[in-house]
Amino acid sequence: MKSNIYLKRKMPKPKFNVHERCLLTALENSIIPLTARALADMLGIGWETSSRNLNKLHSKGFVDKTTSGNRTYWHYKK
Repeated sequence: MKSNIYLKRKMPKPKFNVHERCLLTALENSIIPLTARALADMLGIGWETSSRNLNKLHSKGFVDKTTSGNRTYWHYKK
C-alpha cells in the first residue's frame, strides 16, 4: 500500500482568524478610531469577541489603541 504524501503534510496555520481579518479590514477602511463595541456592532459579533481579538492584534503589532476616559479606541497601525 502506497502512502499518500498529501495526508502527511501539515497545512500552514493562517496568520489571522476570521474575526481578526474582519476587524483589521474594518479598521483599515475607517477614517476614525473605533471602540470594540462599535466594531462589534458593525460586524455583528459580540463585544467580548471583538475586544479579545483586538487585544490579540495589538499584541501582534497590527493595531494601536488609545484611551480617552473609560473608552479605548482602536486604529489600524500603518
